[in-house]
Amino acid sequence: MPSPDKETGSSGRIDLDRRDVLMSLGAAGAVGLAGCAGNGNGNGNGNGNGEDVDGLGERVPEPIVFEYWSNMGAETTQWEESLPIMVENIEEALGVDVEVVPTEFATQVSNITNDQRTHHLAGWYHTNTPDRLDPQEMTRRFAIDWAGGQGNASPNNWASCEFSENAIGQESAPDEEARQEMVDEAHRIMCEEVAALPFLQTMLNGAVNSETVNIAGHEDAGIINTNANVFMLSEPADGDRFTVNGMPTEWETTNFPTNQNSGAVSIWSHLIHSPLVEYDENLDITGVLAEDWETEDDGRLIRAHLEEDMQFHDGREIVAEDVKFTFEHMWDNAGAFPHGGAPPYDEINVVDDKTVEFTFEQPYLPLITREWPRWGIFNSEVWEDEGMPDNPDAGEAPVVGTGSGPFEVDDITVGEFAQLDPHPHTHPKYDVDHGIDFEVYRDTTAATEAFLSEEIDLYQQATPGALSRIEDDAGDWAETLSIPGFMGHQIYPQCNLAPGMFRAFRLAVGKTLDIDLINEVAWRGDGNPDTLGSSFRQTHPFRQDWWEDEFFVFKDSTGPELDEARAVLEEDGWGWDDDGYLRYPEDADTEPLWPAESEPLEHPDDWDCIDEDGLTF
Repeated sequence: MPSPDKETGSSGRIDLDRRDVLMSLGAAGAVGLAGCAGNGNGNGNGNGNGEDVDGLGERVPEPIVFEYWSNMGAETTQWEESLPIMVENIEEALGVDVEVVPTEFATQVSNITNDQRTHHLAGWYHTNTPDRLDPQEMTRRFAIDWAGGQGNASPNNWASCEFSENAIGQESAPDEEARQEMVDEAHRIMCEEVAALPFLQTMLNGAVNSETVNIAGHEDAGIINTNANVFMLSEPADGDRFTVNGMPTEWETTNFPTNQNSGAVSIWSHLIHSPLVEYDENLDITGVLAEDWETEDDGRLIRAHLEEDMQFHDGREIVAEDVKFTFEHMWDNAGAFPHGGAPPYDEINVVDDKTVEFTFEQPYLPLITREWPRWGIFNSEVWEDEGMPDNPDAGEAPVVGTGSGPFEVDDITVGEFAQLDPHPHTHPKYDVDHGIDFEVYRDTTAATEAFLSEEIDLYQQATPGALSRIEDDAGDWAETLSIPGFMGHQIYPQCNLAPGMFRAFRLAVGKTLDIDLINEVAWRGDGNPDTLGSSFRQTHPFRQDWWEDEFFVFKDSTGPELDEARAVLEEDGWGWDDDGYLRYPEDADTEPLWPAESEPLEHPDDWDCIDEDGLTF
């Protein structure tokens, strides 16, 4: 099978060992899963069409297709170091062939959001964008109305009415205590149903040339694209610019709301544009374009007062109409923006040039802590003149003069390079006097070589292996940093089709994970193992300490549990025939939970919480 392309692949280390271990890398993901099922009928139903044997059902289709992101730099490298361990254990314990398919980030997410059914398992990691400290996104995205081919990124296409009632209810809870209770219950159900298989926290790794950059703003949030503070607060030790390695996804489009990658959105929303509020270097909410704000009517009305004397890069004053335009553009076109969401707002009112009010029929607590920090404010006049409201998912958006952030784009070659210069007028919070050059490197080996050659000054999202090499080979000028994040790496079984639709299969896959070995091989042993099937890692503020004792964990240890994996399946009626093929239970219904490219909301008769008008809660 072919290895990833040396130019567009991830790590660039196409060595013999990697080829040997990743023996199933290939292009199978380009076709529907029916082609893998052995029946070739193209319906994607996951039906092996084998005859029942000795009280068992049909044969589980092979191979089990495992997609991972092939163009995400350091994170891709870690997946490629982890996957051989995962694949070997799954194949040994479950007796199924696993085919690993490297897939570009945007393609893999599109496979999910459009319900293309190209895979059974997906390897994901979630970036530490500070607005994810609010539980909204990483709870709400798993609700039933995000599942299927409706354009939102539900990583596992899981559909649970019980979970969804709490996941959706928490956003309109009357107070933080009630909200925490609903978040607790939602994640208890998620853990119990084994809807996700996390294994390690995201480690925020980076390095700095201490002779060329006086680093700041990195202590709690790392050297990473989701931490805008490190780029704004750090200063060149000599001269007026420093250079950072860029990720391909960060600069693939100037219409950044359409970018699937939340780290890319963060750079554009906090460096080139500025939000009303953001999380500072200590991960505390602070005003940026908003001077202050207040809440009335039990959270149904939230009013923002804008800073005086602040301009877009073209010199026009930033006013409340720009805020109204930005959020109406984002929320009214939610289907065009992977991270947009559609808060249940009533209206956005411009009170005067510096005052804007958001009104809701129900309280909406995530507005200040999730929605406002996510989106930088657009220049409404320029965006309207360029026709963006009529074409929200356009490939490009206006750049020159449009920004509200501390840096303006002076030059950009999409996918390759971006030159940022200081704001030419007045920014209300950050008076930066340095520029930043982002040089895109498509693999971590090239980025590491560039740092060691002192071609880049700040190295973001380094792999553990890169840190080791820097510590071994660089001089005293190099400093490395590694801190744990509140998000993590996980496997997402596709829960809408067989075999991932069955809890026993998901649990069995989880038990095969050798987290200790993965941590040692791909994380230098620095990672914090996790066996709680929530989307929050241990340091997330909404993950309570008592969850460890009271919620279901999918593994009793952090080592491999291969016998236990087989036992889980056997106890649920699965088994192996005389040829060693895994088979479903005799009475298993392997039809997908809804038709391909459809969604649960289109099939109200199949769900207790859906009627002809939509969700019943």
